[in-house]
Amino acid sequence: MEQVIANLLMNAIQYNNENGEIRLRTQQEGEFTVLYVEDTGIGIAETDLPHVFDRFYRADRARHREEGHAGLGLAICKAIVDSGEGSIQIQSAIACGTTVTVRFPAVDLSGRSTSQTH
Repeated sequence: MEQVIANLLMNAIQYNNENGEIRLRTQQEGEFTVLYVEDTGIGIAETDLPHVFDRFYRADRARHREEGHAGLGLAICKAIVDSGEGSIQIQSAIACGTTVTVRFPAVDLSGRSTSQTH
């Protein structure tokens, strides 16, 4: 989850407005922990949303690989979340910001999923 949070925060920082805000919050929903990463940035066009988890896809085509933007961050997040039996979704609108919602099985302090049966 550290890699997921780091990637989501990096995107929120890179695509936020100069005086924008970034909010992280969590809540419990049954046996899942839900993480929200919200920004007040430039947003993502509706036509780009279905592709944002595709490898090498960049909604902002003005950014180049030479600048360190390969279009892999969200694809990596999705792979990690999927492998942990979670889900990830993005809601966004141009000039209104973006909210990424990650649901993953809650764990107890021993690191075991609270949804596992013994």
